[in-house]
Amino acid sequence: MGYDEAQSVLEVEFVGGTVRLYLDVPQSVFDGLVVTRDAGANTALYFDTQVIQGGYRYLEI
Repeated sequence: MGYDEAQSVLEVEFVGGTVRLYLDVPQSVFDGLVVTRDAGANTALYFDTQVIQGGYRYLEI
């Protein structure tokens, strides 16, 4: 997982190896993912509610 501040792109690598670049994601969403992960909370739930349901476009690479 990574974030390009200049481009507002969130990069996520899934368990199966698929990599997606989510476009126009605010820094606050990435920060929330980091806080959730570091707290040992349910990162998948946060990702689903904030990124997937947020409707961000993505490129699969």
